[in-house]
Amino acid sequence: MNQEAPKLSTDCQLQELINAGSELTARNRLRGFALRMLTALERRIYRARGALGQKHLALPQASPNFEISRIEEGGMVPAGKPGGIFKPGEKVMVLSREEIEETLDKDRRCKSLEFMDRMAAYCGRPMVVKKHVQCIFDERKWRMVRIKDTYILEGAICEGQGMYEKEGCDRCCYFFWKDQWLRRVG
Repeated sequence: MNQEAPKLSTDCQLQELINAGSELTARNRLRGFALRMLTALERRIYRARGALGQKHLALPQASPNFEISRIEEGGMVPAGKPGGIFKPGEKVMVLSREEIEETLDKDRRCKSLEFMDRMAAYCGRPMVVKKHVQCIFDERKWRMVRIKDTYILEGAICEGQGMYEKEGCDRCCYFFWKDQWLRRVG
């Protein structure tokens, strides 16, 4: 019996990720601008106090028990509950390939994010959340794009083997994971 190895997709998830997002609203752009200005102002005050020999005041920190919530269809979903926001450093289990396949549409996408064949190596494995992705930069259109319910996992990297006419890709990008593909551990 001669079994052929499964053919790997030549698509790059990073190139398709922008289709899973939406352009930043004017409110989001204004908020980003205000945060950058606030940070610049804080740096200048910090330097001025240092030049005057004054003690630096620590910026207020969020309480470690602070829980973030998000709104979903049907109401609020608090963090720490199934369907809530995963936090950086939190252990999660990547669903089995069969469970992930159930979340995909005919184009192999979940909420417009493609599940690549290369990601199957991480299915059924415990992983650690590296980052909750909220915005990405679209290099082709030179703009920020808002992404929802998407995470980066530590060590889950696309090596780019077999892509682009067998030459491969040297970027070594992180794979992006939808929250529906992850389950809390413990």
